[in-house]
Parts: sequence; structure tokens; C-alpha cells
Amino acid sequence: MHSIGFLLVQSPELYEQYHVGFRHQVEQWPVYPVSMIGKWLVTNFCKQSSCVVADFGCGVAALAQKLGGYNHKGTCPFRVHSFDLVAASDLVTACDMANVPLKSKTVDVAVFCLSLMGTNLADFLREAHRALKDVGILKIAEVRS
Repeated sequence: MHSIGFLLVQSPELYEQYHVGFRHQVEQWPVYPVSMIGKWLVTNFCKQSSCVVADFGCGVAALAQKLGGYNHKGTCPFRVHSFDLVAASDLVTACDMANVPLKSKTVDVAVFCLSLMGTNLADFLREAHRALKDVGILKIAEVRS
């Protein structure tokens, strides 16, 4: 785990401060990337019987909240695994994104939305590759600065 992550785990109040600032910043953006990824998932996978999503660095699990409530003809095809350093809700599994509790080749879509900021981001990507099915899709959304 990189030093920033260690600090956030050791000081939960810093984690909360980070996310409060993040929410204020997002309010200024013309488009929220999590919403775009959610719409893409619904458009491309809603008619399938199932779609396993791994959300790496999920924060407050916005993607799980969006997809968990999606219902197509009485069924929800989405199973979202939300991972972050700190569990901000019951939907989040607290862990290092370089070592998530998923079996290999079980994920249809791996998502990194504004979460590739650690010094060990190559480890995060390797872990997503391990979890993805051979025909799985990797979605990355980062802002330009």
C-alpha cells in the first residue's frame, strides 16, 4: 500500500475530509464520470442475465448504488464489487486495490474511476487483469489537469 493510502487508513478523518472535498469538486464538473460509466454499463449489459463489475477505488460506492437499483423486467443483472481503502458504507469492501478478494477471471468489467492516483498503480492494473475474464473489459476514467 502506498504512503497516502496508509495515512488514510490510519486516520479515517482524513479519508472523510478527502471525500467531502471530492464531492464539492464534482459539483463543479459538467459531467461526472461515474454516471457516464453507469449509463454505459446499463446500455451494454442490462439485457444480459448477469454482469459482474469490480469498482476499484469506489469511494462511496456510487456505481454500486446506481446499478444496484437498476431493474430490467424484474431482474438486476449487475453484481458490483466495490473496493476502497476504507469502507465508507456497507457496499464497500475495505482492502488494498492491489489485492482484492475476488477469484481470478470472474469479472466482466473492471472500473477505475478517478482512482489511479497511487504510486503502485501498476499493481492495481495487474490485479484488475487477474480478476477480469478473458473477454473482460477495463474502463478507466481520469480527469485531465
